[in-house]
Amino acid sequence: MAHRHVRNRAGIDPDGSPFPILNSVDMIPVDQRTEELQLLGDTLNERLHYIPGGFLFKESGHDRRDANYFGRSA
Repeated sequence: MAHRHVRNRAGIDPDGSPFPILNSVDMIPVDQRTEELQLLGDTLNERLHYIPGGFLFKESGHDRRDANYFGRSA
């Protein structure tokens, strides 16, 4: 079993000017979980080896962007 929690917050200046025309902040929280199960064995006098198994991956999260135009929230 593995678990990963990521919280990313990044400021962006998409207009590229030195003035506060358009600024935004992206917030991306994500949770991931994985599980794996394997069963190893052999049969037919050890002539057949097998490894059946399963893998589960679950991810939840969302993207959010807060934007400001000329210093005011949009």
